[in-house]
Amino acid sequence: MPTPATNRFQKLVDNISRLYTTARKAQVQFAWETGKQIVLVEQDGAMRAQYGTALLRELSQALTKKFGPGFSQTVLRKMRQFYLLNSIQPPAAKLDWTDHVELLPLNDDKLRRQIEEKAVKQRLNSKDIRQLVRKTREEKGEEMREPAPASAPQELLTPKRGTPYTYRLIKRPQVGLGKDDTLFLDLGFGIFKRVSVRVQSRFTENQIVESEYSSGDESFSLKTSERTAKDLFTYQATVERIIDGDTLKVRIDLGFDLEHRETLRLRGIDAPEMSTKSGEAAKAFVQTLIKKADTMTIFTSRSDKYDRYLADVFIAGESGEVYLNNLLLQNSHARRVT
Repeated sequence: MPTPATNRFQKLVDNISRLYTTARKAQVQFAWETGKQIVLVEQDGAMRAQYGTALLRELSQALTKKFGPGFSQTVLRKMRQFYLLNSIQPPAAKLDWTDHVELLPLNDDKLRRQIEEKAVKQRLNSKDIRQLVRKTREEKGEEMREPAPASAPQELLTPKRGTPYTYRLIKRPQVGLGKDDTLFLDLGFGIFKRVSVRVQSRFTENQIVESEYSSGDESFSLKTSERTAKDLFTYQATVERIIDGDTLKVRIDLGFDLEHRETLRLRGIDAPEMSTKSGEAAKAFVQTLIKKADTMTIFTSRSDKYDRYLADVFIAGESGEVYLNNLLLQNSHARRVT
């Protein structure tokens, strides 16, 4: 029968174990949030113009001066990469931050998850994980080298985005039948919705309007808006198929209970061909992000030489929203194109 002293000792062990687990989760969350903040700043054009490739150096110096050691450029670079590899949300804190660091050299998301699960199940320490990662990479014929430093990132895109359910009123040309002043809503993708005579009397040609949904009678109405032309052609969408790293087949909510299916090419980037391992990795990267997403917003244009619809894609999850086009660039799964 356990003695009171034994019971108190076991309670002490349990209490400290809970404190340790909480601290471990906090450390992983801190690394992920720090990486996210760095990436968000890198996406900001004004910040890139001021700091450029010196961002991590300047940040390291400022944080070290304020808090002391622990904020070297190498550490910040690893936090940045940790976020990019888990950009929708941080992994469950079943491993320590030092364990996650050992997994960073694995660019193959599926393989990294497999080793992570194995490390948890077999209770591997950081040294064991490092050896397993090294062995895995050698078997795949990969060189054991550090990822490209964040000090030389690809030039990022400036995101383009408007506000969903924003429309322009236009008149459609016609031959014969006399003059027609009927107004239409330009829904995008060459799709137009006729506006009733009663409703169009409140608006004028080229006016920007927005739709409003009434849950009471499940109807849509139009109202005047302070939005501008920059808010047009932005939609909520659902992915039906990932063709490759930069091409998606999506179902687009045009509003008014109308949907449109379209194949979109991500604007400003080019992912490797699917016949290559890099192409497969880029597609797998996008698949992982899409599967974890709660919602997706797209901004579309039609300006490339192949007359395809181009898209800026924004994916939202539990931990906020990310810009897919730049994530592919930042994670070396695509290159910039003009």
